[in-house]
Amino acid sequence: MMKHPLYERAYDAAQWHWRAAGILIRHSREIQDDTVMWSYAVLASFSIELYLKAIFYIEAKEPTPRLKGHSLTALFEKLRQGSREAVRQYFEALVPRYVPAPSSLPESAMAFIEANAFTTDFDTTLRMMSDAFINFRYWYQKESNLMYPSAAEVFRHALNRRIVDLVPELKSH
Repeated sequence: MMKHPLYERAYDAAQWHWRAAGILIRHSREIQDDTVMWSYAVLASFSIELYLKAIFYIEAKEPTPRLKGHSLTALFEKLRQGSREAVRQYFEALVPRYVPAPSSLPESAMAFIEANAFTTDFDTTLRMMSDAFINFRYWYQKESNLMYPSAAEVFRHALNRRIVDLVPELKSH
């Protein structure tokens, strides 16, 4: 049995969790029930964590201790400068495809967007998502309103693009 590199296993697991999150979103739309959003947030956050870890393992190029922790901000900061810059650039280039420009929306729509975690700013998106894996798993223990940013999909695409830049063979996974 051939052993696959750690980055490849992390990438595959990220893809699988993201697909499961997508199934939940489609199901919630079909049955018009948004209660599955909690589970979506957990799966999507964990998937993004695994994409970040995959980039880290690709860049390490040598056996390295396994990364621990779920903070997306901390994981992002562990990436090499080139990867951090590339992910930011990809994110900013992708945002217009996913989120309408604020100037194109009526004021009432912008108020709704701002109140419901719709953001197109990279740093805000990363900060809002940073501890989502933990926060959404234990939402019932908190009295606060949890928000998951609308740009999570954009962030995932930016990470995936960086991974494929680093290891083109993963595009076929």
